[in-house]
Amino acid sequence: GQLLCGFQNLAGEIRGWPAPPGHTAGGDKNLEEIGSLSTILAPYAGEENNMAAAWHRFREKIDTNDGEALEKLTGIATVHGQTAAFLAQLLNPEKIVLTGPLSEIGDFYLGQVKAASEAAVTGLPFSLPSIQLSKLGLYSGAVGATALALQRWSPNIHG
Repeated sequence: GQLLCGFQNLAGEIRGWPAPPGHTAGGDKNLEEIGSLSTILAPYAGEENNMAAAWHRFREKIDTNDGEALEKLTGIATVHGQTAAFLAQLLNPEKIVLTGPLSEIGDFYLGQVKAASEAAVTGLPFSLPSIQLSKLGLYSGAVGATALALQRWSPNIHG
């Protein structure tokens, strides 16, 4: 692999991207406003706005099959799946690896992401790459970036 950074080191930023077609958030919401973890956790953050506590509350709701929490998870997984399909069409990667807190939910989240990705390319002459959850845990992005930096690093022996 290779870390993509782009001409101005802004690759990977989703600020201002439009929401996928047909999303029910309404209005002119952008991808970050509807697809970020902070958006899904906001109702669980409480007055202290503690996102760690909000994540814990959300996971408890998911684990007890709370309808509202499952609906929120389905909504964000759909957005992530549609976005993965768009990126796959643009970049044609060998695979897409999902990481972060939502990947801890496991197969339920992954299945919904895959279903939304497949739906987004229905009727197109395109097959999606493998979509899977990271096996390196929550900080796999940092681990991968560090591994790439070390792979490309060489000491300056010429002073």
